[in-house]
Amino acid sequence: MSCTWMAHPLFLKGSATAGTSETEQSTGTRYYWSLVSRMGKRKALQLAATTLVNKDEGRRMAIEEVNQGGLEMLYRILLEDSPGEWVAALRHIRASAEQGRPVLFFCRAGKDRTGLLATLILTILGATEEQILNDYVRSNDYGMVALAGLEENPKVTGLDKQKFEKAPREAMHYALQYLKEAHGGIQQYLLNAGFSLDEQAELRALLLQAEQQKHPDPDAPLFDTSSKGKL
Repeated sequence: MSCTWMAHPLFLKGSATAGTSETEQSTGTRYYWSLVSRMGKRKALQLAATTLVNKDEGRRMAIEEVNQGGLEMLYRILLEDSPGEWVAALRHIRASAEQGRPVLFFCRAGKDRTGLLATLILTILGATEEQILNDYVRSNDYGMVALAGLEENPKVTGLDKQKFEKAPREAMHYALQYLKEAHGGIQQYLLNAGFSLDEQAELRALLLQAEQQKHPDPDAPLFDTSSKGKL
């Protein structure tokens, strides 16, 4: 059976030795400008002026803002600025499910963009917030989440690795709370992004059907987020 690989701006494919991809550079640029747009006008102008005179100092100032925002700001930016990409990913998964094909989705570190997409999928499947959070923090069980080599890039010298290298429960909790407060929840967020209720129901039915075929026991739990269980 063939496996579908995610291949659009949010989900990068390629080997760890392939270097920084064009798509990855584009994603980083989008994040930078999204961050600048959320600064106060005075601070944004100061950053722009400093960067023109001294790129290294401008980069240091930008990294300070990144550190201050942490994963919470990163997740908010990904959700606010990329609704179309999330919908494209979900439609890709739906199309693969219709064909009976598995999907492997991942990003550079395998926990941030990947974790947000998993959260959208789990919500569509009916998982509770507690189950979603338990699934997200399982990345920490492997002890090598780190930053997938990003910390070695001289352009992010000064990045606070402790804020970004793990999968802390509070980061995904923040993302879920943001979606509730700003959009009324994930279902409405996806609806606003163009992923209709019918599409959400269809994706849920397709994935549940595949799960039931794999585990025909009707009494078996659908979500097992223990350290040894698999969704």
